[in-house]
Amino acid sequence: MEEGRFFQWFVADNDLEKNLNKFFLRVLFALLNFRLFRLATKPFVKSLRPIKDILVKIENYKMYANTLDRIIVLYLWKFSILESYESRIIKKIIKKGMIVLDIGANIGYYTVQAATLVGSKGKVFAFEPELENYSLLVKNIKANSYNNIIPVQKAVSDKAGKTNLFLCEENKGDHRIFDSDVDRNSIEVETTRLDDFFPDNEHIDVIKMDIQGSEYLALLGMERIIKRNKRLIIISEFSPYLLKRCGFSAEQFLNLIINLGFKLQYINEKKRRIESATPDNLIKMCDENKLYDYVSLYLENI
Repeated sequence: MEEGRFFQWFVADNDLEKNLNKFFLRVLFALLNFRLFRLATKPFVKSLRPIKDILVKIENYKMYANTLDRIIVLYLWKFSILESYESRIIKKIIKKGMIVLDIGANIGYYTVQAATLVGSKGKVFAFEPELENYSLLVKNIKANSYNNIIPVQKAVSDKAGKTNLFLCEENKGDHRIFDSDVDRNSIEVETTRLDDFFPDNEHIDVIKMDIQGSEYLALLGMERIIKRNKRLIIISEFSPYLLKRCGFSAEQFLNLIINLGFKLQYINEKKRRIESATPDNLIKMCDENKLYDYVSLYLENI
């Protein structure tokens, strides 16, 4: 079968179709958070798991995945269904020679893109705690022959040590370090504090962070890095729902960002621009009772 023919129904010819596809995907991933749906679909998802890693070519990148959800996501990237204004911003701000942190790297799609952008004189540190995702991350780094990526099998938090990681079998991008009201197996993973991980003279330019509500803890653990890197840019998911599940309020998270010296901005996907916002504005945008009600923050040191 010609590569991707099975996924042609995802391909959209216009913005309306793309928005509809994104809507249905959000509904699908939201369903995965409901216990009965997860229990009913778990045998089906396991039965569809391929016996070997599947290669998907996206532009000039070779990406491997071995679960249905990750394979679908790669094809959605391939056909530009998941292409967002955020991803364009990331490509725009990362320059040759920069040091970039990809926190919550998963299987490495953003990681390999960043590695291309920083070039041979730059570096990308990719943090991914879960073994299966980490193994694919390493495989994808090798498949694309990158020597400027440092993969790290640790969760980024406010202290070094160990914690439980609660796994989502149906969505390998939704592992969390807090318990949930759905049935999840858990594993013990190592954690690191970025202020301890990097020496005091290490310069950091860009941080991309998407760690399912643990962003608050990660920020607490990088205060020294933020203070000494005056032109640091952080792109972080802001999900009041996931923050609340992790034990923190949206107000706590946003106030921490302001206290750390950042200008509070978010990426307006609809208008395709970066806009300033107040904590109240951002909280009104995102319902803390809805899993996939979130925005991406664009944070600059001021």
